[in-house]
Amino acid sequence: MPSIEAEARDDCAVAGVAEYFGGLASAIGLPRTVGRIYGVLFLSPEAMTFNEVVKAAGISKASASTGLRILTRLRAVHPVSRGGERRMRFEAETGARRLVRGVLAGTMLPQLEAGEPLLARVADEDPFVSRRIERLRSWHRGARELLPMIGRYGTV
Repeated sequence: MPSIEAEARDDCAVAGVAEYFGGLASAIGLPRTVGRIYGVLFLSPEAMTFNEVVKAAGISKASASTGLRILTRLRAVHPVSRGGERRMRFEAETGARRLVRGVLAGTMLPQLEAGEPLLARVADEDPFVSRRIERLRSWHRGARELLPMIGRYGTV
């Protein structure tokens, strides 16, 4: 059984890492609680149940439910089932490339795909506006080509 001091150090580390990932999540437009959940799972040596996540992250059940759903969609967290156990457990994806690829696939790529038909319909007779629209289409094409490569080959 770990000493009280060891548990306090562990709690401090979990709190710090949860706050770190909370800030990163906020920086990319996700709720801080999503990052806190990821941080708690990142430092957990074993997959955690929903209730364990709620307690360790210090968040509401509603925030945990939403956050785990977001993280699962982004492939940053994997649901894990143990044979014969009804409760679902969750573990963090710890591979940096897989994590970046999942976040890109779950955030940027769907927006780029949704934007394609919008840009195809945009037209204007003003030469300045037409040039800007064409520049935007060029950016769009470049982003569609670049994002998958970052996730696949990027050094993160």
